Amino acid sequence: MKKIIIALLIIIIGILLFFFANFLYQELASSIKYYTPVACTMEAKICPDGSTVGRTGPTCEFTQCPDWKNYKNNEFGFELTFPETWKGYSVIKQNWVGHVIDNYQQTYTGTEIIIKNPQTTATQQWQDIPIMVFTPDVWILMEQEKVSVSAAPIPPAKIGENSKYVFATPPRWYGFTDAIGFQEAIDIVKTFKAF
Repeated sequence: MKKIIIALLIIIIGILLFFFANFLYQELASSIKYYTPVACTMEAKICPDGSTVGRTGPTCEFTQCPDWKNYKNNEFGFELTFPETWKGYSVIKQNWVGHVIDNYQQTYTGTEIIIKNPQTTATQQWQDIPIMVFTPDVWILMEQEKVSVSAAPIPPAKIGENSKYVFATPPRWYGFTDAIGFQEAIDIVKTFKAF
């Protein structure tokens, strides 16, 4: 009889252990999150500072751009600080063309960085910030009024310089169109620092 009781106890303990192990397995299996690899497209977003970021994470969203409030242009060596209203601005790099005043056929060119106001819509233009980049020798010609970059009777306004470049805003860059927000753009230009 003792052998039967011991056998029944072993069977009951075995059944209990089976159900307990099954319960633990079910709990563990339901808590494990299976990772499904996601392949993001190889697009790159150009940040205001000129750097690029790619898509990442399970939703393939673009990585956050570096500190957007402080635009830093390492190519030419300058920076600006922006208020909250400019979050989402974009940067366009194009060329300016200047003509020798006594010889319209002779031209000079340089880079112009335009920081686009993010508040611009299809129906309302907001003031952008154009920054012209000059080499020191061309800037001397500008100061001597031997080269002109527009039909305006005034030269660009110098906002700073470093060892390689002179930076200026174009003549009549604000107030000449119906763009609004020009005072804020002027205040941003006052934060300009060359390095």
